[in-house]
Amino acid sequence: MILSSLVRYYNLLIERGDSEVPAIGYSAKEVAYALNLSKDGQLLEVIALGDGSSRRRSGISLIVPEEVKRTVNAAANFMCDNCKFTLGIDKTGVSERSQKALAASKELHRKVLGGVDDEGARAVLSFFDSWDPGQADSHPALKPVRDSIV
Repeated sequence: MILSSLVRYYNLLIERGDSEVPAIGYSAKEVAYALNLSKDGQLLEVIALGDGSSRRRSGISLIVPEEVKRTVNAAANFMCDNCKFTLGIDKTGVSERSQKALAASKELHRKVLGGVDDEGARAVLSFFDSWDPGQADSHPALKPVRDSIV
């Protein structure tokens, strides 16, 4: 009886829409950076979110698609992940592991967004199709934040 009451209360919160309780399949996650893409998928800027007063930027809490549980395999998250999966770079630069992570992210986004007729979806897919991790160190949008995002 308590469990069914909790389920009813959860559903009520979701239906109201003004709650910070995420719907099934979503979770609250601290996000420190966002990528601003052009319509054709070019990286325009990296937007810092939250408080940057400490050495490690603290982000803001956002409702995002629920994260996968990672093991030894490169399992990507949809639309919200770390720089290894979104940019193909890590602390060492471009590694074999970061390349596999980026490939997994490209594959996931193609699978989910491939048939979507939307300007934003096309921009994300174009980004993954054209992004070269080798340009990360010299890319003007990444230069100011390169060391803090990895």
